[in-house]
Formats: sequence, C-alpha cells, structure tokens
Amino acid sequence: NNHDEAVTYFDKVLDVCENDSIAHASIGVSSIVLGNFEKAIHHFKTAIYYSRSNEIWQWVFGLAMSYTKNGDIKRGRQLLEFPTKLEPGELIHPVIQEKFIQALEPVVQEKS
Repeated sequence: NNHDEAVTYFDKVLDVCENDSIAHASIGVSSIVLGNFEKAIHHFKTAIYYSRSNEIWQWVFGLAMSYTKNGDIKRGRQLLEFPTKLEPGELIHPVIQEKFIQALEPVVQEKS
C-alpha cells in the first residue's frame, strides 16, 4: 500500500539525515493511517524536537491524534490545549519549541 511505501521511502531519508523533521512527520502521518500509533507518537515527537520552523503546530495535532487513537485521550487533549496557554507575542519559533519540548518531558519520563 502507498503508506507502507511512504514509510520505506522516508526511512531511507532518515538513513541519510536522521534529524529531518519532515521525514519524521511524514512517517507519523503514514503510521496513523496504518494504525501504528506508538510509531506515530515517536515520529511526531521527533519531528517536533528537530523542527526549525512554525510547522510544528501541524505535528502537535498529529501527535495529539496519535495519543487519542492509542487510548490516551487525556494526553491528546493536553497537547491540543497547549497553544492556548501561550502568551500573546510568543509565536516566535524558539519560544514555541522550547515550551513544547518542556511540555513533552513528562511524557518521555512516563515512557522510560
């Protein structure tokens, strides 16, 4: 199927450039379609971590959807509410990314 092929293709991209946020996000999207929500969660988190632009908001939504479909509705809701907690003018990318990474830290610790 096309999503399996997409994952294969983007895995090859990651072999060359492991910090390619678009490749990670693309694997996340395909993983949702394929029903592999744990994999989607991993790749959306990684995409957000490596992101260098404001595109992370698309990936926040993908990560929230992945958590929700994986049964963690509370975590999905927290991620969707995260942007509402920013102060006006904080939409400067480094601020967003740092706050989002801080918001993910409890998730990482829980999974360890």
